[in-house]
Amino acid sequence: MEKAYDHVNWSFLLYLLGRCGFGGKWHKWVEFCISSARFSILVNGSPVGFFNSSCGLRQGDPLSPLLFLFVMEALSKMIQGLVDGGLLHGFSVGNDNLNISHLLFADDTLIFCGAHLGQVQALRALLLCVAVVSGFEHQPCKVRNSASGACPDVEILATTLGCKISSLPMKYLGLPLGASFKSERIWNDEVERVECRLVAWKRLYLLKGGDGSRVPFWVDIWCGNFCLRDTFPIIFALARVKEASIVELLVFSNGTPQWNIDFITAAHDWELESITEFFATLYSASILGGTGDKMLWNHSKKCIFFVSSFDQMLTNSGLSMFLWKSIWKTKAPSKATFFVWTTSLDKILTTDNLRKRRVIVLDCCMCKKHGESVDRLLLHCEVAKVIWDDFFSRVGLSWVMLVDWWISLQAGEDYTAILR
Repeated sequence: MEKAYDHVNWSFLLYLLGRCGFGGKWHKWVEFCISSARFSILVNGSPVGFFNSSCGLRQGDPLSPLLFLFVMEALSKMIQGLVDGGLLHGFSVGNDNLNISHLLFADDTLIFCGAHLGQVQALRALLLCVAVVSGFEHQPCKVRNSASGACPDVEILATTLGCKISSLPMKYLGLPLGASFKSERIWNDEVERVECRLVAWKRLYLLKGGDGSRVPFWVDIWCGNFCLRDTFPIIFALARVKEASIVELLVFSNGTPQWNIDFITAAHDWELESITEFFATLYSASILGGTGDKMLWNHSKKCIFFVSSFDQMLTNSGLSMFLWKSIWKTKAPSKATFFVWTTSLDKILTTDNLRKRRVIVLDCCMCKKHGESVDRLLLHCEVAKVIWDDFFSRVGLSWVMLVDWWISLQAGEDYTAILR
């Protein structure tokens, strides 16, 4: 569907709510939610003015996917009506002869029918009706007519439907469709995508071994757990050639490696200790002359990457000390769990995080004061504190913010009285 969320007809959506049994109060609530949205255009990174919309649902709003399902349910019923009337035929699956005529995933739709002109014409008429009543229509550049088996009239069918022709196997939602999952060829794109992501973090966890012809001496991690530029910043500042590779600074004499590093000035007395430690680190590294460079995983004994070694590394480093199981193994709704998870990672779109993306917005959306970090929005904001006070009073608990406790303690109040 062409920008399906943006083209939803409000009148049609509210009509569907009534047909599904929602009362007048729900009807007014939903109407207020979808009609109160205001939009702004970013000009040079800053919002300029706001305007109201007359149709569509806001993407990113947790209510929008639920409302969109009502519209897609209407489409599903209309397709099923064609099947029941004998105008459209899907395909049977399993021994129970389960007939599948369409599959829906968000705003993506797969419709199965026979390769007959009458069925395609009926499907075309259905899509036109959907466009009239719901407000969104299919996007020709994204529609594919994928025929399975021999189909001599495929061009006529594609012209009738107004779509392009493709063949199986193909990609659907980023994954291969119509191909054997055992085929290595269909996973080439996925392997390439993962390799591209490895580039961003390989410097943190991978060592390079070999003769050093393709390894930068100062900025790559090949000797120790950090690059030499960060481990020895004073020595790096004295180096004459800061872009040199390992092989350019290394000389083998009778099979023994010797480092030839040129400095811009002579070393002072207070720098001798750092220089001694620097060369001791260099000569402790293993250099294999005459062999090509390769990546080594330095968190396993065989220098080969295993998922178990990566998990062990995260556990030992303390990155997994957060109580993630207490988030994901609760009985809360998945959307609430996901929100808590993103909040713990400081990834929700507060004004502080938006400013990092060069989007200039106002201060705290609730109290209109100060900035809007995750802690302030959910804990320290005046409005948030009132909400927390009301919640804990309802469940019979007393609580105090650590910031308030610290301020009271600095003022000389008795900390035992504060804790009580």
